[in-house]
Amino acid sequence: MKKLVFIALISLFYSSCKKAIQKEEILEIKENSFTCKIEAANLKVNVNNNEQCANYFNYTQDSENGFKLEAGQLKDVVGILLNINLINFQVNSNKTKGKFFYVDYKGELNDEHKTMVVNRLLEHYNLKIDTVQKKVAINSLKITNKDKLGSFLSKVDRQKQLRTSLKVSGNEAVFENFTLSGFAK
Repeated sequence: MKKLVFIALISLFYSSCKKAIQKEEILEIKENSFTCKIEAANLKVNVNNNEQCANYFNYTQDSENGFKLEAGQLKDVVGILLNINLINFQVNSNKTKGKFFYVDYKGELNDEHKTMVVNRLLEHYNLKIDTVQKKVAINSLKITNKDKLGSFLSKVDRQKQLRTSLKVSGNEAVFENFTLSGFAK
């Protein structure tokens, strides 16, 4: 009898120590060609609802059946759905701070559907996307293919009207005030 009481107490203690994981359904979209369910929680958990470390993030995609995202922040969800590198944007909102999102997307993956999901998710939190353009200085550029440098030099005359300059000395070339589009031509 004492063993049974002891086992029951251990079981009760263990279950009370385990954190309750509550996911809140944020969004559910059901269309003809896809469905998407988004839940949010305050803990990062895996498929088995086991709590995970702060770095846990899981994204699996099946081109025919959609994708699943586990324990992503809003930035992760938007980045994946809109195919934006996470370096190129930020989320400035306390509304989603400390929330981890779980996305189950089934069906046809296309840009229109993904944009719809992002827009509905942002509407839920009363957020919007603002576009900001930033100029970034090029600090160093090394050209290893001299043939490409030669074809580029022939285009320099067209760039002079933009107050650009190119100085070539031996194996080194110094470009000043060139835009990225100038290098791409």
